[in-house]
Amino acid sequence: MKIKIKPNSVGFEHLKEVLVNRFPEYTFWELPHNRILAQKNKFVGCYISLHKRSIIVIGTFPSIRKTLLALIITILGGIILPLIIYYIFLYDEFKNIEQHIGDFIKSYYNQALKN
Repeated sequence: MKIKIKPNSVGFEHLKEVLVNRFPEYTFWELPHNRILAQKNKFVGCYISLHKRSIIVIGTFPSIRKTLLALIITILGGIILPLIIYYIFLYDEFKNIEQHIGDFIKSYYNQALKN
């Protein structure tokens, strides 16, 4: 989900503080290059990336190890069956966390920038 913002209107530290306060049920990590990782559980999380004119929220696995594990399972298990399992069990969870956090950011910063 791409959220357009006014250029340089959102600070990284402020964004992280707002997310940590609003979503205490998630674990947050600060990553290089103005990115935040939000982890819901061991298999579901999302990346929040702050750019000059936008904030990008992407639902995904919460670590590189889990992403690589999913890739290896997809390659070794054939492509079709692992992708079907992915769409049945994980796709909705990834979209839900992306929508949940993305909708909050969109409403919070749209309201804050109007004031």
